[in-house]
Amino acid sequence: MFLDTGWRVAEIALISVLTYTALIISLRISGKRTLADYTVYDWMISITIGSIAATTIVVADTPFINGYTGMLSLIILQTVMAYISVKSERFRGVLQGRPTLLYYKGHYVEEALLKTRVTKTDISQSVRLQAGKTPDQVEAVILEKNGKIALIEKLTEAGKKDLCRDLKLDSVEELEYIKSDNKQ
Repeated sequence: MFLDTGWRVAEIALISVLTYTALIISLRISGKRTLADYTVYDWMISITIGSIAATTIVVADTPFINGYTGMLSLIILQTVMAYISVKSERFRGVLQGRPTLLYYKGHYVEEALLKTRVTKTDISQSVRLQAGKTPDQVEAVILEKNGKIALIEKLTEAGKKDLCRDLKLDSVEELEYIKSDNKQ
């Protein structure tokens, strides 16, 4: 049907306003983490909430309270998962993943490139776009848990320790081993 009845159009407009308002209030209450840089889990929750919101707005058989309950349940679940992630490093690793070292001191980490499906060209492009340099002019390239490629131009000793912690390496020597073990 090209045009629905006037009452149905008005109902869709009212439910749209209610859904939008309820979603904004719920997201603000849940905190900034809900709107933070997306991990795979965050992306999945956002898509699902959007789908529920759309269904609530346009499907006449879906009462507003049912749609809102579904959206609110996911927001609460997201908040609980974020809280548990803050408290448990192991849980955070399972839920969000870990960063992956792709390039270190002139050497590509071939196994990591294959596993993450990132190419040397992807790395070169990221280095050019982010730093205006070539890979040999940066010290490390990391695929972050949110899927973005991060560049480190110069690592200090404290920075190496921090990187080792994030990559779950036992020592800086293990990081240096990566360089010596991966010949181009």
